Amino acid sequence: MVSRPKTSAKHYEDGTINFHGITGRCLSHKTEFCSPHLTSALRHGFHYLEKLGGMKTIQSYCFDLMRYLLEQMRSLVHHPTNKPLCIIYSYNNLAKITTDVQGPTITFNLQYADGEPIGFNEVGHLCTEENIQIRTGQSHPQHFLSLMFHLNY
Repeated sequence: MVSRPKTSAKHYEDGTINFHGITGRCLSHKTEFCSPHLTSALRHGFHYLEKLGGMKTIQSYCFDLMRYLLEQMRSLVHHPTNKPLCIIYSYNNLAKITTDVQGPTITFNLQYADGEPIGFNEVGHLCTEENIQIRTGQSHPQHFLSLMFHLNY
């Protein structure tokens, strides 16, 4: 496994563009890539972000949405077996979840009433048909599970 440098945009997930670099170059006019229209749009966007209350406000709002969704997902059960529909890889105690330990992303698996997992391809296909934006794929929550054990959540 090749480790990614932690000092540049390359440490972000594959496919994440270097928006810090692009924004910095555009706002300082250090590249021909950025037209005056793009620079103006960036300035307008940052002004609007500030008007909304900044990134902390957006972080808090996204966190509240995630917590609400987490509560709703935990309440979904199959009838009459009463088995949970969602296996969620998160802290059990919602009162302990803060933005310091949890971002606005929920890692979960869905399962049939008999406990068999529903494949991520099927989940992705059904969500696409319903115009629900979701990212599917294989996740490896081993690190999270050991962290939960050590923090006694």
